[in-house]
Amino acid sequence: EKGSGGAMQVYPNPYSRRRHVEVVFARLPSRSTVQVYSVNGTLLSTLPAVESGTSGSVCVWKPPRHVVPGMYLYTVRSSGKVSQGKLMVTP
Repeated sequence: EKGSGGAMQVYPNPYSRRRHVEVVFARLPSRSTVQVYSVNGTLLSTLPAVESGTSGSVCVWKPPRHVVPGMYLYTVRSSGKVSQGKLMVTP
């Protein structure tokens, strides 16, 4: 099964506004959706994952300018399964 070659990866984490352009969610299960939230629960982005060969699916988030440094939460949904994690944004 695609995406079963290892645990999901999120990089760079922490994400630096000065050094990075995007956050990559890799090794996702097929037909995943990634949602990024502020710590107070405001949904910032909903992103569909794209198939990426034998290593599962990937999703790319380009944080908009209004995203300020701090902690953010993400949720990955696929076939009824939900995974959650934290993402740090630095200046």
